[in-house]
Amino acid sequence: MNIIEMHYELDVRLNDIQSLNYNNLQIAEKDVYFNRGQIQLINNKYGINNTTTKGFESNQKRIEDLKTLLVKGYANPLIPTLIDSEKYIYRYDLNNLDKKYLYYISSMLTITKGSCSLNVPLIITEHDDIYTSLLDDNYSPSFEWMYVPANFSEQYIYVYTNNGFNLGNLYLDYLRYPKKIYYGNYNDIDGNLLAQSDCELPEYLHYELLDVVELLIKMDSQNPTVNSTVMKNQMNE
Repeated sequence: MNIIEMHYELDVRLNDIQSLNYNNLQIAEKDVYFNRGQIQLINNKYGINNTTTKGFESNQKRIEDLKTLLVKGYANPLIPTLIDSEKYIYRYDLNNLDKKYLYYISSMLTITKGSCSLNVPLIITEHDDIYTSLLDDNYSPSFEWMYVPANFSEQYIYVYTNNGFNLGNLYLDYLRYPKKIYYGNYNDIDGNLLAQSDCELPEYLHYELLDVVELLIKMDSQNPTVNSTVMKNQMNE
């Protein structure tokens, strides 16, 4: 469905023959809900806090659900910045990615020692464990054991090493933000005329997106039928 068809489907759902409660909902307001809804839908599909308790790539359907948003890192490696020369802490700026970063999937990091170079996966470590692990020989950074701990803060990835090896490019696979959905032919808050922009998620997910949007609108308006809409959303895989 294109966005115009999705708006029509939403109108049918909200305004049945017995109720016209949503006739005053403007096109721009519906677009706001569609953009809220697609982020909510992605959150549901990506995380393990969903009805199936399965995350991305836990089964083939989830791969198909989110593959249009998956960005591979080889075309856009991140360059390290040394921010603490005593503790050997490096930082990679997620703002330097080609696409707007949403969720981490996996990564490969180039490390070098002398003339030897390796590509190793990052070991994502919780903040309350990182400094303890740096003092533990079993979990401290090691070129030989290809163990490089890291964690996230704001729009950065912090990577911890020692004086035994150097860090190079970080190749990050991630989910990007979807492009905004617009019915189009109206001005945004800055006065710019918006063109039509359709949903880029797989078409079979458009009905699930409509379920989410319908629920968000009914929840905001405290519609008494919200419970039945919740049940319909829970039936979506």
